[in-house]
Amino acid sequence: MKAVRHLVLAAAAVALAAGVLVMVTHEPATTGDGRPGTGAGESAADADGGGSSGLAQSASKVDASAHWSTPAADRAPDRIRVVLDIADGWHVNANPASLDFLIPTRVTASANGSPLKVSPRYPPGRESDIELEGKRIRVYGDATVIAVDVPPESRRTAQASGSLELTVRVQSCSDDGTCLAPSDLHLTADTPADT
Repeated sequence: MKAVRHLVLAAAAVALAAGVLVMVTHEPATTGDGRPGTGAGESAADADGGGSSGLAQSASKVDASAHWSTPAADRAPDRIRVVLDIADGWHVNANPASLDFLIPTRVTASANGSPLKVSPRYPPGRESDIELEGKRIRVYGDATVIAVDVPPESRRTAQASGSLELTVRVQSCSDDGTCLAPSDLHLTADTPADT
């Protein structure tokens, strides 16, 4: 039975990578208080949990928040802490992903619609019970923190615009192997004043 489950997971992962989704469940996204809507961490396309395709999206199981943290040393880069809030029984792929066809969790930044250079420091994740192609998949669970270093020029650009926008690309999968379509979680981190 375990070998069959792994074969099904591999087929589903390949189908997702090819743009085909093999989902039969649909759970609408909710805001942090459980109401349907477009709460923080959802893109407009993900607001109904299914985007325009009507298929269940990863945003229905994953949210995120972003917080500036104070550098430990004078010359250390500014840093944002991105914290993943993942539903019980679910996870997202680590970065780098364990296999080429899996979608890694990824953080990018922009200000006023223009890309900004940042350096995410992805944690190694944990080894899951899911095995594909003879390899255990590394994943992130609830409360995973991704530290994002923000170089001075990117901070100045973000300060000029008033905020730094982050996009967190995730694909959520249940611990029993059901994967949802990837989602982009959109976050805003107000830039701190110079001290």
